[in-house]
Amino acid sequence: MAQGMKKWTSLLLVFALVVTLFPLAPTTAQANSERITITGIYTKSTPDGSRPEDMNQVTRVTTSPITLTATIENISDSQLSGLYYEVTNMSTGQTSVITNAVPQRIGQFEIAFTNVALSEGLNKIVIKYGTTNVVSSAPGWVIFTPTVEIQDLQINGENFVDNRIYPSNPSLTTSVNITGRAPNANQVLVYRLGSPSPVTSYFNNGNFIIIADDINNPNATANLRLTPGDNFLTFVAESATRTYRTERNLVYDNGGPFAFNARIKQDGSDWMRLVENPTVTNPNVTVSALLKVDVNAAGQPAYQYVDVNISGQSYGPFNLGGATPATRVSGVSPNSLYEGHGRIYFAISGTSLDGITVSLRDRNGN
Repeated sequence: MAQGMKKWTSLLLVFALVVTLFPLAPTTAQANSERITITGIYTKSTPDGSRPEDMNQVTRVTTSPITLTATIENISDSQLSGLYYEVTNMSTGQTSVITNAVPQRIGQFEIAFTNVALSEGLNKIVIKYGTTNVVSSAPGWVIFTPTVEIQDLQINGENFVDNRIYPSNPSLTTSVNITGRAPNANQVLVYRLGSPSPVTSYFNNGNFIIIADDINNPNATANLRLTPGDNFLTFVAESATRTYRTERNLVYDNGGPFAFNARIKQDGSDWMRLVENPTVTNPNVTVSALLKVDVNAAGQPAYQYVDVNISGQSYGPFNLGGATPATRVSGVSPNSLYEGHGRIYFAISGTSLDGITVSLRDRNGN
């Protein structure tokens, strides 16, 4: 009996040693489980995942679409096409499932979905992988408030500077292209003071363009017609729920002489713009204006005299021979400068350049 017990004990000991030498292998799911973690936006949720843990901490944006980033584990480059995302508006309950947007790998474990569209309000975003055994990330939360504004106003590719004369060289073209951006808007309208109706811009994906030309040019096909001199413009960007407006004064040069910045003042009042048809009560007023008159090869005004007509009565002529030429740059040579270790020389041509200040900026505006 004792001998039998010894054999049984030996057998148990051998079995225990075998088990110790060969531990249980992990399952495939444990060793190679996929994992997705959204980054860059707020990701803390209530226990059931239905709401953000703290609404005050939720990421807030004013533009859409956005770029959505995440880290991934055990998902190879060949499997990236299996990733997709869902965006749910928590106010309407509407969910958009985007399966045709393949993310880009931006790091060893990082990916990015571009052009992720949001809807107004609280958005819940989940990235998923697979179709049968679906792997899902924890939700990311974004509040989208579509603020409407107008940005990057330019004329013929140059920044739109108020009260500056455009185009820079009307002998080449009298047409001007006004461009800009209006994120979250559906359209951009332009009202010109004195015109009965607005002009609708050509609008595409938040970018707009307005083609303008001389009102006196019968062959012009532009949708905005300008008069020589002051053109007070109001740009209006509209969405379904919001409106944004900004005002600019475009001093338009059609190649001929014109007056601009014309103002009137009576005793005890501030200067008023004549183009706005102000009301005065004092017959004794002061009128002021700037004149654009080209000069000839000798530096003399192409037009020697000017008359001023007020309520049908002509005053003048006034001699422009002693007028001070306007400061104007007609050319810069060379037009591109490159960083070097020695002195850099360049030339500026124009009129009345004495005392001007020149600033150099790189392509980023620095």
